[in-house]
Amino acid sequence: MREAFESGLTGLLVLSAVATAVTLLHREFGQSREATSSGQAVKRVRSQAHRDSARIVLGDPSGKVRVTEFIDFECPFCRRFDSTVRQFVQQHPGIVTREVVHFPLTTHRFALPAARAAECAGEQDRFETMHRALYDKQDSLGLKSWASFAREAGIPDTTSFLKCHARSGDFRRIQMGLAAGEREGVTSTPTVIVGDWLFAVPPTERELAAAINDVLAGRTPNYRRSR
Repeated sequence: MREAFESGLTGLLVLSAVATAVTLLHREFGQSREATSSGQAVKRVRSQAHRDSARIVLGDPSGKVRVTEFIDFECPFCRRFDSTVRQFVQQHPGIVTREVVHFPLTTHRFALPAARAAECAGEQDRFETMHRALYDKQDSLGLKSWASFAREAGIPDTTSFLKCHARSGDFRRIQMGLAAGEREGVTSTPTVIVGDWLFAVPPTERELAAAINDVLAGRTPNYRRSR
């Protein structure tokens, strides 16, 4: 009887630990993976004007299809999608105009300071290299100094960079990105827009290629095609 009781208690403790772990994972990653409240995997968004003022173009600005990412530098799924879209752009030059929009989540402690670092790097024409450094060393956010990130991003004047990062007040393009995201109904990162189609869950490389082909052909992206 005692052995059965102890066995049952052990089982309950294991289940409790698993439930706790699942809850923590949901809190960390759920915002980046859940579909929209409507349950749609993809929906059309027509207005681009409010995004245009907040976007930062990475690479070729003359691609045939715009791929917009609402990003948070502390978000692990943003880092994963960055790798996906970067590889696609390298393999298919001239197809995509890649653009990012700041959307630092309040649940991530270093997301806003990292966005500020990217903006300050941009003042010295190093936004793209800082963007790469922040994702490549994402695990070091909060451990490495911003000066160290600046050196890795090849910023020529680290003193000016640090003064910029420490200044009080809002950064206009970050605030505009947050406003644009709220207008689009963005609640998680990365939220991805391919052409005029917003994806509630970021596409894989294969899904991204299929979506771009659909947009070029004037079709609604078939998000489930490669699943």
